[in-house]
Amino acid sequence: MRRIIIDSLPLMSGGGVSHYVRPLVSSFVRAGRNTYDIELLFRLGFRRHRGDVFGSSAAGLPPGAAVRLTGWPDRLVERLWCPWQAPGGSVFLATTGMIPYGESVAKIWIVYDLVPARLPRFFRNGDTDHLHGMKKKSERVDFIVAISESTRRDIVELIGFPEN
Repeated sequence: MRRIIIDSLPLMSGGGVSHYVRPLVSSFVRAGRNTYDIELLFRLGFRRHRGDVFGSSAAGLPPGAAVRLTGWPDRLVERLWCPWQAPGGSVFLATTGMIPYGESVAKIWIVYDLVPARLPRFFRNGDTDHLHGMKKKSERVDFIVAISESTRRDIVELIGFPEN
């Protein structure tokens, strides 16, 4: 069966991006029950996250989703994607900026905003590092999902990702 692998790191917090990701994960699990296996990938490369996975923040995980834990640092998860051996037709949903290399799965990246690129004076490295990183990551994905029309316009204008 095809698999949807969801980067579930945002589910370990109670605010911010988790407000977008938690309902999205629940919807995927409900909608894909008979079509896809849903796998929640928790990246625990940072020691501070390791105790949080099954704590109160993860209590709202939808039933029916498999959970995979990895203690690998993000750089290794990105580069060594092969061990997942996802079946053909599988999808990786990047809810953060961690996007695997390789062609083994289709990759969808959720982009929340490009504020550092729009307002560089409020960020330590200005827009150069952030924008360059976003452009490099966009080259590895098949689709980008913007959470707003404003973000969609920024993705097209600043990153140069095709509209369609």
